[in-house]
Amino acid sequence: NLTVFGGGVAEHHDRPTGTSANVWAERYFAGARYVAFPWLVPSVIFDYFNSELRGDFTYQVRLRLEVLARANIKIRLDAVANRPVGETFDFRRVEVLFDVAL
Repeated sequence: NLTVFGGGVAEHHDRPTGTSANVWAERYFAGARYVAFPWLVPSVIFDYFNSELRGDFTYQVRLRLEVLARANIKIRLDAVANRPVGETFDFRRVEVLFDVAL
């Protein structure tokens, strides 16, 4: 009932800022997802992003709750807190998403 996952991406971008500079960017993530009931799945995801551009890195924590409301209708609630460079770790937003399958 418990899934632990993670990954990383390292990318090299040619001239993303409109100048002749090339930029290296990296993103790492890890999370855990637990199936409490077939209709209730909470999870937590940690995300880190960094690039060579000055001041371009952030940490993010996402709490997610997926609820199967009825057959083929899933409601996903996401609460996101992050910390961009030079700021404190702060709550940023709540998202409510509906997935409908036909």
